[in-house]
Amino acid sequence: MENVIYDNWQDPQNIPTCISSQLRTCLFIECQGMKSELQFAEYVMTNSKVLRTMTIKSACTIDLTAKHRMLKKLAESPRSCKLVFD
Repeated sequence: MENVIYDNWQDPQNIPTCISSQLRTCLFIECQGMKSELQFAEYVMTNSKVLRTMTIKSACTIDLTAKHRMLKKLAESPRSCKLVFD
């Protein structure tokens, strides 16, 4: 069976309480730099009122240029939390 990857994140109409008022740390592992992954990370950083740290760990299979693009895009996102990129 072939793996199918969908790259079409859509923000939910209502922000879940667990994101808006309870999420303090977020660890996103194996990020490959797909548009939907970056949109999701931006959504969490923008909509969490108590988020202190967003840690993004990129997949070991992506190259330095892609990592740089990911970091640049995420660094430009509005946020009040600390962004850790590995």
